[in-house]
Amino acid sequence: MLTLNMILAETSSNGWMIFFLAIGVAYFGLILFCLMDVLKSTFKDPVQKFVWLAVILFFPFLGSIIYLYIGRKNKIS
Repeated sequence: MLTLNMILAETSSNGWMIFFLAIGVAYFGLILFCLMDVLKSTFKDPVQKFVWLAVILFFPFLGSIIYLYIGRKNKIS
């Protein structure tokens, strides 16, 4: 027999699961967006493309944030 506490606990855990799933999807979406942007872009210096790829791959979250603030300014197209 289900009690009110069991129903509330199950509902609460489902909410957290959806929250963490959304965070995970946003995390991988950010990394994928930055990787695709680096790969399709032309930079002022050709070595910068490889440097940004390495930064994003070795430090996924922080590298993606840094690329969005700094790296996108160095693109030609």
